[in-house]
Amino acid sequence: MKKIFLIALIGFLASNTGFAQKKKKYEKIFYSEVTKDMGPVTVTISNGVATDAYIKFKFTVRNNTGDYILLKTDDIIFNANGKEIKNTEKDLLIGPNDDDYRVIDMKGGDLQVENFSLEVKGLSKVPAKAKSEDAENFKLPVAKNEFDAGPFHVLQLKNEKKTDLVAVKFTATYNGSKIGIVNPGSASLLTPKGTEFANMGTKGQRKPFLLKKGQEDNFTLYWRDIPVSNGDMQFANVEVIWNDTYVEANPELIPATTIDVAMDHGLTDAKGR
Repeated sequence: MKKIFLIALIGFLASNTGFAQKKKKYEKIFYSEVTKDMGPVTVTISNGVATDAYIKFKFTVRNNTGDYILLKTDDIIFNANGKEIKNTEKDLLIGPNDDDYRVIDMKGGDLQVENFSLEVKGLSKVPAKAKSEDAENFKLPVAKNEFDAGPFHVLQLKNEKKTDLVAVKFTATYNGSKIGIVNPGSASLLTPKGTEFANMGTKGQRKPFLLKKGQEDNFTLYWRDIPVSNGDMQFANVEVIWNDTYVEANPELIPATTIDVAMDHGLTDAKGR
């Protein structure tokens, strides 16, 4: 009888030990931050989190050069357990010696993995000193609503001229076969006195953006409290000078790399249940 009881006890303990060794199940898995130096850029993967239905993380690119960096997000490829997923986030242009990020959010099934790798092959360097396209001055009051600057077609959407404010909204379409860069921060305003004033929009409004063939995007130029002869910008004849606003360039591919990302066990135990 004792022998039978002992055998049963051993079986019970073995089955419970096996149960305890099974993989823990979490509602969410969190991942450790990873940084990788790729020479022209430094890439950081942070704030990673996954459920069965999605895996999401912040993909930050630090530009270590004096050129632009183009990130094609559909060339960031998730790999785990034989599963390969691309994402559809918007491409990103990072200015010289600057940094920016995209939140990559990939959808699917069975994505709660302890380890995964990212194949990163969508980074290119775009020369900042590429020749800009000539563009005629844009006159206010408006003499002509649209014009071409090389492969760019630019259309004025609306403008506002007040005593203390000039604001003009444009849309630019790129019709070339390379990469089009529009840099609103390069534009300036010419007053009747012959004085130029740089675009006074916020940093985000002055930020360059990229266009691929057939793409278009909007931007607005701002000037405030500009001194003119009668003190009233509403009635002054002013002109937008484009300088280096419109640039076409050939991207130079940065060699691809693979980044391995692992589960943060401590953070997952604390927050993942």
